[in-house]
Amino acid sequence: MEDGKIVVVIIDDDANMRLTLTDILKEEGYKTIEFASGRSALEYIKTNPADIILTDLKLPDISGMEIMSLTKELNPDSAVITMTGYATVETAVLAMNQGAHGYLIKPFNLDEAKALIKKAVWYVRLSEENKKLIDELQLSNKELKNANEKLEKLDQLKSDFLSNVSHELRTPLSSMKTATDNLLDEIAGPLNPTQK
Repeated sequence: MEDGKIVVVIIDDDANMRLTLTDILKEEGYKTIEFASGRSALEYIKTNPADIILTDLKLPDISGMEIMSLTKELNPDSAVITMTGYATVETAVLAMNQGAHGYLIKPFNLDEAKALIKKAVWYVRLSEENKKLIDELQLSNKELKNANEKLEKLDQLKSDFLSNVSHELRTPLSSMKTATDNLLDEIAGPLNPTQK
């Protein structure tokens, strides 16, 4: 996302298709970037993460499947929507199994395309929210771990203090008990009733 706007990369060697998609997506409030070739799009995606990739499956230099695979490696949370004018059930199933978020058959219904893109936007935003929640959870876990370590140190200090105090009190008390026992056993001699 760039400045709060969803970034959509359009990859298609058909200039009219790129222009149509760009116009529609800009009206919907998305930022669009167009490419006529797959390799130039991948160069861009390597340094500029895109939220949604709309790619034709048949491009002059690289296949849309390769673009999808490489995009998923670079940014697993991006949503890739494949487009083709040569639709078969096999290519649709293959695209979806390899991680495509959606599949459009050219010429496609613009409302259908908008709905699929909105679904992809929802997916991207949900992925971002999940990342934030995971980061917050990891931070909370780290804070809890630090607090727990501090409590363990304080508990050890308390135990050491009590052990020390107990030892310091035990020694004089033992001496006093021994002296009292000796007096009561009349080792030093008989005690008178007042002494007892």
